[in-house]
Amino acid sequence: MKGVIAIVGVLMMVSAQDRPPKTAQSVWDQGVAAKGGREALRAVRTFVVRESAVYEDAQPYASGLKRTVVCQPPNGWWEFEDYRPGRFGFSAHVADLETGAEWFSQGVKATLRMKLKDSIVPYWMKEVQLVYFLETAALHPTPIRLVEGSDADAVEVDAGGLPAVVHFDRTTHLPMRIEMTRSVQLPPGRVTSTKYLYSVSSYRDVSGLKLPSRMRIDSSSPRDVDFQVNVDIDPALFRTPPTNVTSPDAWRKFLRDLPPNR
Repeated sequence: MKGVIAIVGVLMMVSAQDRPPKTAQSVWDQGVAAKGGREALRAVRTFVVRESAVYEDAQPYASGLKRTVVCQPPNGWWEFEDYRPGRFGFSAHVADLETGAEWFSQGVKATLRMKLKDSIVPYWMKEVQLVYFLETAALHPTPIRLVEGSDADAVEVDAGGLPAVVHFDRTTHLPMRIEMTRSVQLPPGRVTSTKYLYSVSSYRDVSGLKLPSRMRIDSSSPRDVDFQVNVDIDPALFRTPPTNVTSPDAWRKFLRDLPPNR
């Protein structure tokens, strides 16, 4: 019996020696493959994300959240947040980063925001791609180095100027946690940074990709998540002020205006 154990131990040592050492790039590539492969991920050009959460301790201001994001990276952003029947009500947020136009409304009149350089939309744009997809047609993060971790393989990446650390499950190679830092410049020349931790789980197949159906930001209530990938979207959606937008499905009206061959 001892001889068998010794042989097994030797075989395990030889097998471990034959495996190439882990690098930031190899761990990242494993994660990309587990998500569905680089070709499939970089084919993602548009998507719709729906998030919903129940808030037990925020009444009467918000009993829950329903959030819909329609995104065409790297520039088009349409978002609807709904806290009803809570007092926070609902709001729509639309931006076209190419033209620099950004609007916010709570149903009736849309307000044009003039300081896009201070906008949170560029952060959100990269956040939603990295957290849910890792890579897309518009986002190609660069692995920098491995980070020591106890329960996961962690890789520091540069996501288009946004620093992040992605923790991959060692068995499935799918992302478990994503740490991101948002930096904002303040006058006179000061910078403030805020770190966020996104936990993702309960993966399922969506259009050939492995996408999470549960997400949590820091210690907030968990969100249920579902997706539509590569939806036809009229660019006019992102260039139209969200006046009288009261529903998360308001973006769909632009689908009726698409040419028949779209």
